[in-house]
Amino acid sequence: MTSATTDSHHNSFHTSPSVSGRVYDLGSSEAGIPSSAIVHSIKRENTSHHFARSPKSTERAVILPWSGEYRVWWAFLVVLASFTAFFETYNIAFSPSGLAPYNDASSIIDYVLTAIFSLDILAHLNLAFYDENDEVVYNRKAIAGRYFNKMFWVDLLGVFPFYEVTLALTGQFGKDSRASQYLSLFRLFRLLRLHRVNHLFGMLQYNTSISLITLTLIRNFGAALVWAHVAACIFYFIARQYEFDVDNTWLGEKALELNELESYVTTLYWSIVTFTTVGVSSSLNIHLFMDSQ
Repeated sequence: MTSATTDSHHNSFHTSPSVSGRVYDLGSSEAGIPSSAIVHSIKRENTSHHFARSPKSTERAVILPWSGEYRVWWAFLVVLASFTAFFETYNIAFSPSGLAPYNDASSIIDYVLTAIFSLDILAHLNLAFYDENDEVVYNRKAIAGRYFNKMFWVDLLGVFPFYEVTLALTGQFGKDSRASQYLSLFRLFRLLRLHRVNHLFGMLQYNTSISLITLTLIRNFGAALVWAHVAACIFYFIARQYEFDVDNTWLGEKALELNELESYVTTLYWSIVTFTTVGVSSSLNIHLFMDSQ
């Protein structure tokens, strides 16, 4: 009788309430999730924002992180951050360098993306947050202090126009030259925006509407797609620096006969084949592909 009671007490002590319907053992870190994170999530569910104090009249302009408008805005930024990973690397490798001022579609998209992510910095300076006691903080000074101590500098580096500034300082703005091609590598700072995607997958671990297996497959497929694209951009960028010399590059002079889209498709094919075969077969395949053009 005593043993049964002890076992019952032991089980009730180690089994936590559910997080979004999923039950965890507080004595372990299931699925790589720290126990402390699980406890905080449980506390936040038990003390939901519905029971948080209402902001004072001087704090009503503060953005609430659980509001529908902010959730839509944040999801929109996650999509744009994912797009940035493809857009910036593609432009570094395939588009004419120099960043034509406002008369090129790629340049206009770049300016619009920078403006949107700059607005997000302003939004974070007015975004309420949970403190270590799971209390909602509405004070603007505390909000700004927390943001400046953590993610402000990452977000700032992600929007600061390093590329545009260096082009202007070197007199390369609007010029497609070897120098401007190397300066385009400053666009890689924009990839810092991807921290939002990492945060998204971190949150999805708590969502039982999608299984961990499905989530892992989606994440791994996305990573493979991104790296195949990035490798294609690297291969083409290197070939471009050698002016597609047949003796020093994989692509050769036939690249000059291809338009921008055809060059990307060809290089992506090379990237995928290189990742999935050995060097000799991939080299043979790409030359056969180029000969067929």
